[in-house]
Amino acid sequence: MSDISEEISYVMLFYYKKGKGAAKTWRKICEVYGENAVSERWTQEWFARFRSGNFDVKDAPRSGQPVTEKVDEILQLMEQDRHVSCQEIAEALNINHMTVWNHLKRAGYEKKLDVWVPHELTQRNLIDRITISEMLVKRNETEPFLKRIITGEEKWVKYENIKRKRSWSTNDFKAWIVGKQGYVECLKERPELANRKGILFHHDNARPHTSLMTLNKLKELGWEVLMHPPYSPDLAPSDYYLFRSLQNSLNGKKLADRNSAENHLAKFFDDKPQKFYTDGIMKLPEKWEKIIDNNGQYVLD
Repeated sequence: MSDISEEISYVMLFYYKKGKGAAKTWRKICEVYGENAVSERWTQEWFARFRSGNFDVKDAPRSGQPVTEKVDEILQLMEQDRHVSCQEIAEALNINHMTVWNHLKRAGYEKKLDVWVPHELTQRNLIDRITISEMLVKRNETEPFLKRIITGEEKWVKYENIKRKRSWSTNDFKAWIVGKQGYVECLKERPELANRKGILFHHDNARPHTSLMTLNKLKELGWEVLMHPPYSPDLAPSDYYLFRSLQNSLNGKKLADRNSAENHLAKFFDDKPQKFYTDGIMKLPEKWEKIIDNNGQYVLD
């Protein structure tokens, strides 16, 4: 590590201990050392190391240089699709998959239920998971609401030309498959669903779901968004239940093209009885209780 890089890492540690965020620290560093001194993503990676308890600023992630475009690209691909594999990122960037794995690990990420999440949940994350789980348990005891839930999530399915397709699911009808659509477009295609009243919409807190357009549409429909703590695939029925079954159906199978992928997905969803989808939703109270009993930590079956 160069002297200037080590100096910057000490500055990051100083701001971290002062309680400043990674974004503000990055801006401060660029004001003093120049706009190209360090990237925001690299600053976030250092903060992830600090949160994990590693404060050795001399033991920097060794990628050959203090800041690399590859690190930014790896993190960007991971953020775009938190189900993506190291091998898929490696193929997209033409690098070794172990390089991808090492950078994600150093940034504080690991996979839970096939979703990239922070290796160490912060105290705020733990409190959110406990608090929200307690509130939902109590609410369901006094006002059972599971049968009112519609849940949606995305999963990318790769076929041979490395393109992928998203699939979305709900509990009251089996599924519909979309390309580059979001919730708003999907709801336009399902007026019988959009017009239902008393819906509790449950989804993860990924950015596509929380866009202003989506939030405005849900408000227009009068749908209530069910609380969901950040970084909690173990509390998302799609992740802990549906997509695990879907992935099992894909293991060892090569999909030659888009049509093959669509046919496989359509058959998978059509072959599942209604009870299959209901069972995934009905597991939620048990999941909430386990989070409470486990002090907010991940609970993986």
